[in-house]
Amino acid sequence: MANEQNPIVIDNVTLVPIRTVSLIPNLKVDWDNKSKTVMVTDSDTKNKLNLTVGSNSAYVNDKKVSVSVNPTVKEGAVYVPFRFIGEALNAKVLWHPDSKTVVTYKPSQTLLQRYASNKLDYTFKEG
Repeated sequence: MANEQNPIVIDNVTLVPIRTVSLIPNLKVDWDNKSKTVMVTDSDTKNKLNLTVGSNSAYVNDKKVSVSVNPTVKEGAVYVPFRFIGEALNAKVLWHPDSKTVVTYKPSQTLLQRYASNKLDYTFKEG
């Protein structure tokens, strides 16, 4: 497929096309072509993230933070650091090297409350 956009790795950081981020449920992605800024909003939490192509600074809910690898443009597509986006929006991001896949999820508030109060049931059975 000629227009297929695959992740790229720069300095051991995986960047994905912003289109990939836009496909994640509950995330709204906007693009400002003039400033070359990607704006990601979580519709559940209302958390916001702004990243600008070529800049190592980003804004998470209006707080300035550093990005280890700048968002970049490759073959006309904007690529952004996937783990940074997930973690900035309070999601967990896991890498499975055997299958070369990334899993991202948001822990439920109930689970977080139980964890904080040490009321988790740690009885796991091995199969």
